[in-house]
Amino acid sequence: MYPDATVDILASTFALRMRCSECNQSVPASRIEFHRAWCCKHAFECPVNGCRQTHTATDMERHVIACHSSSLLDPSPPPTRAATAATAVTAVTAATAVTAVTAATAATYTLLVSRFAPEVVVVVHDVVVVVSVNAFQVGEVPTVGHLNLHMRAYYPSPEAPPVTATVSQFRVNDYACDTPLEIFNVGIVPPVIASRENMTVTPYIPHITPRCVMAAENVLTPSSASIYAIHGVDDLHRYGVRDIPVIMRPTRRAEVHGIPVAIVRLHFERHASHACVGTVYDG
Repeated sequence: MYPDATVDILASTFALRMRCSECNQSVPASRIEFHRAWCCKHAFECPVNGCRQTHTATDMERHVIACHSSSLLDPSPPPTRAATAATAVTAVTAATAVTAVTAATAATYTLLVSRFAPEVVVVVHDVVVVVSVNAFQVGEVPTVGHLNLHMRAYYPSPEAPPVTATVSQFRVNDYACDTPLEIFNVGIVPPVIASRENMTVTPYIPHITPRCVMAAENVLTPSSASIYAIHGVDDLHRYGVRDIPVIMRPTRRAEVHGIPVAIVRLHFERHASHACVGTVYDG
């Protein structure tokens, strides 16, 4: 049975317009769903944990930088075979900690994540991107170790160029030579839109199996939430991060002591040449 399209037919035939309750703008009925998604006056709650202020998507980047500057870190270039010691890695293992990174049109950010990892707020040019990690679940039961990496973005307008993301996972031994174990091409980071603020529609979520463990005494608890930076592979060793051995033959028993963690590099790029984000996500 076909849905009743009488209202749509009448609206298009008589060129009906509707008035937005938030911005008071008169919008053609054919564009009302797009306007509901991208209304410039809709106030979103700040994604930084613990902040309850609301701002429009246009002002979100300005608010994050102005009010959460103490959490801002500079993005670091990816490691190279010639200059690994200059690489910065930020370890995030506390459930209530948040960090933010400012960048121009591209940013590379390396995280040491576990199932205790907090949300990370990244500012790429004028787009606020939120990265969250949660444990993979089978039904209602969370599995041990497996992680899902979610992303969402607050774009200033539907005309904004999209931000694309690439996720790479490393082992400790491979990090020094910049050889990722696996690469996930996430594509465009999906926007948070007004018509479904609490539900982000994303076509692709990286599913990551941690390939390292971290000494349990170095994992921060929610009561001691903070962010600490690691510069180079030596600091990874200092915090007790080591690769999980790859077992190549049948064995009766294998024990790995520590908290499963993943060395994950996030690379964001702003593509001005691409179609604006509003044409991809039109509500």
